Amino acid sequence: MASIVEAKYEDTDCVRTQKRHRIVQLKEAETVRLQGLPAASEEWGGWNALVHASGIQLNRQYRAYVIVEDELGHAVRKAGGYVIHGYRVSLERCECRDFARRNLACKHVYAVALLQEIPLALTTEQYRRARERGDNVVFRFEDMQAAHGRA
Repeated sequence: MASIVEAKYEDTDCVRTQKRHRIVQLKEAETVRLQGLPAASEEWGGWNALVHASGIQLNRQYRAYVIVEDELGHAVRKAGGYVIHGYRVSLERCECRDFARRNLACKHVYAVALLQEIPLALTTEQYRRARERGDNVVFRFEDMQAAHGRA
């Protein structure tokens, strides 16, 4: 017979698993939404500006700042673009798995934008404040759900 404490931990584990599953679903739905946005030939890389404003993309921009500001030497200028973490990258595409799977700007594409002094939705000031707080992401679906009163 399980004790009340054991049952409580089992319930907590179940709730955590459900929350993680829900977050995965939200990320997947947001990715599909972004993939459905029309291209914008007048914007850098042909990306629709709404792509860059998405929370999941802000996290990739955060990681781009890490590459550019903290991983000196990891971005090398080559003919036709850059090589970052061993991947050939331009403003339009990247060879990494994230880009191949989602066909959306990845941290490497955002790093190229920063290296070319293209402003991102996540500003340098926002990145630095998040770093000072010890955050490793700037957007969490959990925070958004909590703000809207959902678990």
